[in-house]
Amino acid sequence: MPVDITCVIDSLHSGGAQRQMVYLVNLLAEKNHSVTLLTYHRLNHFEPLIDKGRVQVVNVESSRFMRGFAIRRAIRKSNPQLVISYLTGPNLLSVLGTMPPRRIPLIVSERSLDIHGKTLANRFRYFIYRQASFIVANSQTQTDFIAKSYPGLSHSVRFIPNCIEIEKFQSRRGSCSESPTCRIIVVASVQPLKNAETLVKAVSIMRKAYGIDITVDWFGRCDMEQSYSKSIRALVGQCDLDDHFQFRGNVMDLSTTYAEYDALCLASHFEGCANAICEAMAAGLPIIASNVGDNRVLVTESSNGFLFDPKCEQSLVDALVRFANTDRAQRQSMGLNSRNYAETVLSPEKFIQSYTKLIRAAIGSTEE
Repeated sequence: MPVDITCVIDSLHSGGAQRQMVYLVNLLAEKNHSVTLLTYHRLNHFEPLIDKGRVQVVNVESSRFMRGFAIRRAIRKSNPQLVISYLTGPNLLSVLGTMPPRRIPLIVSERSLDIHGKTLANRFRYFIYRQASFIVANSQTQTDFIAKSYPGLSHSVRFIPNCIEIEKFQSRRGSCSESPTCRIIVVASVQPLKNAETLVKAVSIMRKAYGIDITVDWFGRCDMEQSYSKSIRALVGQCDLDDHFQFRGNVMDLSTTYAEYDALCLASHFEGCANAICEAMAAGLPIIASNVGDNRVLVTESSNGFLFDPKCEQSLVDALVRFANTDRAQRQSMGLNSRNYAETVLSPEKFIQSYTKLIRAAIGSTEE
């Protein structure tokens, strides 16, 4: 049954949540739902990927202090049967926008981890979320945290992992290079939580102490006006890695790029369901990732990659050395296991089926 759905997110900036929202609105439109997407910041990195023939995109202009009222007016104007929001700010605004006098069913979505536990801020947030029909988390780690920490919400929390357009990704199968050469791809913004410093130092050790030919290409935002980005660039120079550790900038579509590399590495201090890992798995890459959040769900040790302690430089070096010492057959096997997982768990079909079931439950439909 087609449903009038309004989706809310802060912007279409180059972030994981924004990419997933684009997938969601396009898939909902393909299922013949009427879809309006509301944003309130004019950052439109992903806007070209939206099916404008089926999805109406509306930027809600207002001051920060009037944003809640502006979003509420925009939601009421779109007259939806259901609202779906991503990220904390849009979630809270959507609760305000769907409250009486006419209550509108609402699905809010958590896209990160509450790594600091039950803080005052998230106690308030989850109290407000009691007004929502369902809370979706894109990681099993966050799903478990909500259910355990806020038992009153356990009936409404659901786990729906990220969606990847599997067919777009050129598989790495059959093209693995011989060890010990390692061409590593990183896909992340250059910021402290992504732990670039540890990776740079580990690559330096690999080349100097182990004599392993390893290079890294880092794709993602690298704002040279920020002190952290400047410090990482300086560290690369100090480690004599200018020709071996390259920052490639922000790229909208890496679906055919992953296949040029031997593995993806993500050294983050914490992660929920990392888009970069999901995409690399769809491309049939082995994964070298920090043992945090849902990385330990996505990556099975020696099956499709290696895990390490992000706080320990030597732990990352050990993981990289282990990968470097794998032969062609082992790399192909790990890549195949990554691809099979992506096809089974992260497909658009699985993603939209999960949301369709939730939408029906939220609006009280009993149709099959």
